[in-house]
Amino acid sequence: MMYYNFAKLHSKLRASPAMAAGVSDKLWEIGDIVANLFESEVPMVHKHKVVRSFNMEGELRCVDVFQRIDGTYGFEEYRRDPEDGRGWFAIGYYGEQQFCSSSDALVEAQKKVLWLADVVAYF
Repeated sequence: MMYYNFAKLHSKLRASPAMAAGVSDKLWEIGDIVANLFESEVPMVHKHKVVRSFNMEGELRCVDVFQRIDGTYGFEEYRRDPEDGRGWFAIGYYGEQQFCSSSDALVEAQKKVLWLADVVAYF
């Protein structure tokens, strides 16, 4: 899983999934993965704290609203393919947008992600 997400170059993204999601700034090598096994924390470019997460029915897509270390908020849409077991992949590429509150991020997410408003209505 670490190899695929951090060290494998994805042909369509032209980056690793971790780079595309903004959690790593480089393509890792095997040595980086091995060294990471002995560290207490995964070194990442951004350390976002997920404050709300919404799953589309069927659990194949989700939207996370997160807080950055600088106090701003953002959101991202992800998908997963259960048959390959490789985890979640950013598909919206909204993660760079900045908002003053999690509520503002959620309002914008509902405008951009068509299925989200129906899911949020249940909460």
